[in-house]
Amino acid sequence: MPNLLPEKNKKEILREFLSRFSVFFLIFSFVTFCIFIVALTPSYILSNVNKSSVQDNISVSRGFLKLRKQDSLDGILKQESEKLKSLKTSSESFKVTKLLKEVIEDKPKNVKIDGFFYEKENTPDGKQQLSLVVRGTAKDRNTLVNFINDLEGESDFSKVDFPVSNLLKGESANFSVKIFIK
Repeated sequence: MPNLLPEKNKKEILREFLSRFSVFFLIFSFVTFCIFIVALTPSYILSNVNKSSVQDNISVSRGFLKLRKQDSLDGILKQESEKLKSLKTSSESFKVTKLLKEVIEDKPKNVKIDGFFYEKENTPDGKQQLSLVVRGTAKDRNTLVNFINDLEGESDFSKVDFPVSNLLKGESANFSVKIFIK
């Protein structure tokens, strides 16, 4: 069939077609780009989180290796033997063993003690304050509170420092208690 439109109209129709096609192409490209960005965002975030986690693990491993190199078995044994010698030679060694025994006797059945740490600190007035740090796990919050109350009732302890954060977990609560000795 012959085209009966004049040349002027043919050019105008072609120009409108090209402009519509270019607008459609630009909109289609923009929507495709947006979908591409939205689809890749979770992967990008996850890879950044994994990267930072791996970097943290690497730094922790490097720090552990440095500590491992510094603390050979001989060094650790020497340090621990010096600590034992200082406890044996001090006049407080009997007192410390007595206090440890009291803490263990006050311990309920559902409390597991993981470690004791004995510290000497200088107070602002120049005196030495002796403290005992007890770390462990309690089966539940009530058992832990009862254990702390028993420790506070001891006459040999001047103060029991028990952070409230130890009570956040209801079951199998890890705790750390600092006991100041009179």
